[in-house]
Amino acid sequence: MKRRSRIREGARFLVRFFVIAVPCLLVWWRFLLPHYLWLVGQFAAKILNEIKTPLIESLSVDINSDSILNTETLLVFHLEGGAEFAINYAPMVNSLPPFIVLVLATGGLGLFRRVAILLVGSVIMFLGQGIFLVGQYYFFDQIESKSEIPTAFGQFWLTAPFILWVLLAYWDRIGSILGDDDREEGGATDS
Repeated sequence: MKRRSRIREGARFLVRFFVIAVPCLLVWWRFLLPHYLWLVGQFAAKILNEIKTPLIESLSVDINSDSILNTETLLVFHLEGGAEFAINYAPMVNSLPPFIVLVLATGGLGLFRRVAILLVGSVIMFLGQGIFLVGQYYFFDQIESKSEIPTAFGQFWLTAPFILWVLLAYWDRIGSILGDDDREEGGATDS
């Protein structure tokens, strides 16, 4: 009986996930992505202006109207002296919506806990994405010759929503599972 309820709950989660994911991702890609990318760029520019020259005087988000759902949106830093630094950073910030969808689709979370998980996870994602952008800009010359490092970090950011979701939404269950294992192992060694 317990197995059937787990299968049913898993099926409900999948249905909720897809019902929430489709409109959430469409709204993200169509409307929110450029604004969020601009915010991440502003955060990174503030840090970069403290540690590196030339100064970033402004930034813009250039949307390629030929791309599907703004997937080729460029973040452009306008540097003093008229130079520009453009990066297609949209794929990096696309890791936020899956986290939001996973949390919204998770059953058994109260409203307060769900909101807290969304806030904490979103702040962690935002800060991480901004710091990663700082690193990409700051070490651009080195990255050009060794693309493995940013690729590895990029892969991490693809998995980050799932890691954060598991840690934030299921921390209490993980702790109890690990705690139960420790007691069982401790009991077995005492005999």
